[in-house]
Amino acid sequence: MGTQLRKWIDNIHKITEDKSIDGLIINLGKVKAGFGKRKEMFNALLKLKKSGKKIIVYTQNDISGSDYYLISMADEIYTHSMNSIDIKGFNIEVAYLKQLLDTLSIVAEVVKTSDYKTGPENLTRKNMSNAFKENYGKLADDFYEIYINDISIAKNWSYENTTKIINSGPYLTTKTSIEADLISGTMYPDEFDKYIN
Repeated sequence: MGTQLRKWIDNIHKITEDKSIDGLIINLGKVKAGFGKRKEMFNALLKLKKSGKKIIVYTQNDISGSDYYLISMADEIYTHSMNSIDIKGFNIEVAYLKQLLDTLSIVAEVVKTSDYKTGPENLTRKNMSNAFKENYGKLADDFYEIYINDISIAKNWSYENTTKIINSGPYLTTKTSIEADLISGTMYPDEFDKYIN
């Protein structure tokens, strides 16, 4: 069972303010959150890091681009040697349902007030309109800009270096991930437990 975002952020703020805590160890599992929620989590973790506390992350899973964004400020990131870092930027996928609706003899009735009101077009078209491509292209560009800027700040990298590293992804071996300074090293869970102890 998951934790609500507000409760999670409140806990991170408590850790940030608690002078008796030196840092945070994160065992990264599956994070089910969209970009907006991840941005809030990123901000809370970055504040914790800026307070002088250390963040160490371990995961047994491959690290997606959105998960990497979330933990990019960590002092140390470890995974096992068979994992990859699937960092490569953004894409947007849309399922078009018109053909399915046609086979069921269902016609979606939509009143369109502008070419740029593209929300329901996945019910009325078989492919993307130019207006939809423009809308979502700009949205993806905005997400990408925030993504690059935040990782630059978190890693203390230049914008250009961050862009180069992300555009060179995905990193399919831990060796290339270490060379790109995306992770600190590889360990199996028992090795990580010994290291932390």
